[in-house]
Amino acid sequence: MVEFKLKDPMIVSSRIKGLNGRIRELNTILDFNWHYSYLMKMDALELGYSSASYRPQEYTSVKPHEVSTVMGMRGIELCTLIKLNEVSIGDVKATDVEAIVYHIETPTILPVDVILGQNFLKKFKVTIDSASGNLFLT
Repeated sequence: MVEFKLKDPMIVSSRIKGLNGRIRELNTILDFNWHYSYLMKMDALELGYSSASYRPQEYTSVKPHEVSTVMGMRGIELCTLIKLNEVSIGDVKATDVEAIVYHIETPTILPVDVILGQNFLKKFKVTIDSASGNLFLT
């Protein structure tokens, strides 16, 4: 179980283990309203997800099942899909978390490296204690 103080936005630290065995600790937003999880292209490449090097438009002809259309920050976009081997926050861990590689040229405009959405959160029991102002993942 891991416990957080409720805040807006819910920025936490996560660890992601990639295909190549590397582990990155990244600033992360827990987003209860968004279905997907996002990872920046540069982080995906560093973690061994070579498909992140392709633009989704190019990748569609090679592996169409690994490309998805989503409504993003810039409207409707094509995105490359990957499965994160392991994502952990504190003592809780999830495996095979589907994520969208975000192809953004200037990642410094976001205060975080990763957005973990409902597809990550549904792997846990999420409890909100409004009286104490805490969120629990078990």
